[in-house]
Amino acid sequence: MKIEELPDVNPNQDNIAENFDKLKELSHPSNHYTQALANLNDSLINLNLQQLQILSLHSNPNLSWSSVQNSKLVISIIGKSNISSLLPQYINVYFRPKLLEIEKLVKLGQKKQSTLRPRLSFREQKFDPSILAQAWFLVSVKNDSEIQMLVLLLIIDTLKFDIDAKLQACKLLEYLQSKEIQKVPSIQNLIGPLRQNLIKCLTHLPSITQEDESLKLLTIAYPCLYQVDRKFGNNLNFIEIIGQILSSIIYVNNYPEIVIFLLNQLSICIEEIKLDVLINISKIFYLLNNIITNINYLEQQPKIIIKAIDVVNEILSIDNPMIYTFVYDIIGAYGILLKRIKKYEIKSIDISLIQQSITNLKRLALKYDKLNEFDELCTYIDQ
Repeated sequence: MKIEELPDVNPNQDNIAENFDKLKELSHPSNHYTQALANLNDSLINLNLQQLQILSLHSNPNLSWSSVQNSKLVISIIGKSNISSLLPQYINVYFRPKLLEIEKLVKLGQKKQSTLRPRLSFREQKFDPSILAQAWFLVSVKNDSEIQMLVLLLIIDTLKFDIDAKLQACKLLEYLQSKEIQKVPSIQNLIGPLRQNLIKCLTHLPSITQEDESLKLLTIAYPCLYQVDRKFGNNLNFIEIIGQILSSIIYVNNYPEIVIFLLNQLSICIEEIKLDVLINISKIFYLLNNIITNINYLEQQPKIIIKAIDVVNEILSIDNPMIYTFVYDIIGAYGILLKRIKKYEIKSIDISLIQQSITNLKRLALKYDKLNEFDELCTYIDQ
């Protein structure tokens, strides 16, 4: 056979096609796909549209069939090709149709769902979670305002599904926020619906929602909401969140881990808005004093009281005469607590935390010419 008659065959093409075939079915755990992705990462590939779509489905590390390792491999493979000309086709052929399907599911299910028990289930086959991988991919490779708008539309709709979906939506939002969301009209118009759906996540509390599921969702939903309000909102948004936290703490008083988590969120909000916390200060001190004087917490969950005292100290660091007006309530609560600590020989609460509060109150009393009154009050707690 003459040289010019030899067939033009690249022996690697069959291997490349075989590796892509292994990536198509998404029913396996992540380690099933790692070797195929590693093989593709070691190959020279000029990606076509279909190959790009297959790879994109493994880009979101939070989905059941993917992982951080696989996601990094996908980005590495894609980074070796010029895909800019393929992205408009990818969006129109693969992403937008699935986005429309999710929107239709939401419209069909909205009339049948409640806030806490949605009929829209992430586990149903009707919901194709692969769109969450596509969105992650788009944010990774082309994070412009159009992509951000489309991804936010997906997040808003996904937040209307069950807790599994809400978790995935929040993780996607967290990733999008890490890339800096743009302040353009098309995106700003979506902030209201986004925030509304994030607020609904905060209502998933035990006993209606299982404690572990509740904590998972709250742990990511609150920070996502803070980021939205820092960029697009104002202190009034944080005041609204404080109101939600206060009502939630009352509702979950039998779930100590949730209570401590919510007290931490209260602390974050106070630190965020500083003096504007005075709008809610009466309700905040009322709740904190009730926690400090709760005998059940003292006996069974003293760490809740410790956290409440931490929050009191944070508030007392705010320099305002209105803060000092609550001195009677604070001293009264500490007086009850100290007597119980002495009577029952409680060792789990560090008295220095209370002494710090007393020091902060004395500083305010001195500044606002209330020192004599303060010294008299302190006789109540045997200072």
